[in-house]
Amino acid sequence: MNIYFAGLAKNCEYNLSKNLKFILDFIDKYSNHNNIHIYIFENDSIDGTKDFLNKVKKHKELSVFTEDGLSERIKNRIQRIAYCREFIIHHIIKKNDEEYIYIPLDFDLDLFTYETTESFFEKINLLHKQDNIDVLFPFSIPRYYDIHALRAGEWNKIDSWKVEKKISKYIPIGKFLLKYLLIYKKQKKIGSFSEQKIKVESAFGGIGIYKISKYISGALTYINDSFDGECEHVYFNKNFANKFIDLNWKIVSPTEHIEYHNNNFLGKFLYISNSLLNDIKNLYSFLIKK
Repeated sequence: MNIYFAGLAKNCEYNLSKNLKFILDFIDKYSNHNNIHIYIFENDSIDGTKDFLNKVKKHKELSVFTEDGLSERIKNRIQRIAYCREFIIHHIIKKNDEEYIYIPLDFDLDLFTYETTESFFEKINLLHKQDNIDVLFPFSIPRYYDIHALRAGEWNKIDSWKVEKKISKYIPIGKFLLKYLLIYKKQKKIGSFSEQKIKVESAFGGIGIYKISKYISGALTYINDSFDGECEHVYFNKNFANKFIDLNWKIVSPTEHIEYHNNNFLGKFLYISNSLLNDIKNLYSFLIKK
């Protein structure tokens, strides 16, 4: 197999080093019978990320690309991320492989705590051999966090974050309830599902495994000319038919994305109370202006 890890890195030295160690161990174990490469796009880091990458880029399987000033040049975060992913996948497409495994990942997350090199290879091999699976995504625990990239039947059909931000601009009260219904309620636990693989229209969650043939490779892009804030993965995932979240593949949910659920009962009570106080202030300001 031709296997390409394609990761983004910015201010993430600790998780980058942890994830990269796993991938390099994976390469040591499976590179005899597979062509495995790592592409990393780093930009604008101000911690030790650049220094760490300079130390490890001697590995022949590793290619590091750096572009500083990107945050100033591309102000919108999603457009900036799409640009970085596009940069890497174009390097992969130029290889002109008949078929390859593409693994985009975010190096700032803890991606392999629940994996062994053997179990991760099994997932890649499953995708490689089965005709009815094109893409696999993980399930984050304790709760699925990546609602922005998720489109999955009754679970989430819309760009929930975009809708929440749009509506919250026009309502002085009820902001917590709005966010709960559109975001927090959809951040489900793994026990909410009975099946082991959930078919989705789109997902991500920090990492994915794609099986790509040269017949579609040249048409792949993350850049949406009619960009309106939609997650770059939603646009990219439209190129693939059989996409699944695999409940046997677990990663750690980033705490900042599930902050409400991480609270205990008292913490949730204080969180809601603070939101209600803000509602009262907003309503008062609204009535004063009227």
